[in-house]
Amino acid sequence: MSGTSRNKRVRGKQKGKAQRASGAKRGSRVATSRASAARPRPKMARISDEMKYLCAMLGEEVRTWPGVTSKAMFGMLGYYRSGAVFAALPVTRAIGSANGIIFKLKAMSEAQTDRASRDLRLGTGTNIKAQRWHSFEIHSEDDLRDALWWLGQAYESAR
Repeated sequence: MSGTSRNKRVRGKQKGKAQRASGAKRGSRVATSRASAARPRPKMARISDEMKYLCAMLGEEVRTWPGVTSKAMFGMLGYYRSGAVFAALPVTRAIGSANGIIFKLKAMSEAQTDRASRDLRLGTGTNIKAQRWHSFEIHSEDDLRDALWWLGQAYESAR
């Protein structure tokens, strides 16, 4: 055995011992980026069975739109158009409110801004405002029509 491979192996063991001493699990990565340390994570609330049902219905509709794909992310399903994410619907967890879905708009038109100002269910309090993400509160099946309208706006914005 060469001296360098033995040294690497010993350093690896020492590194593993140091991580376990700090409370990290074996094989886990330690975050080293300054951005992740400075920015707090958005709060992830558990969703109700009714919300799971409503989001499943929304997801079934969104998946039928041309060029849409979905991918699991953080207890949610992210929806993409041509590789660009435009929405996320909760599966087990939601960002912010337990009744909220999120979608991304590049820029709101005057009509969208007017509609948003009159709709109390729409918000930007998701801790990801800089990325132009918005939240929409769903409380019953009556809210699905408006939720689909906003998701459609985000879909068009993701071109």
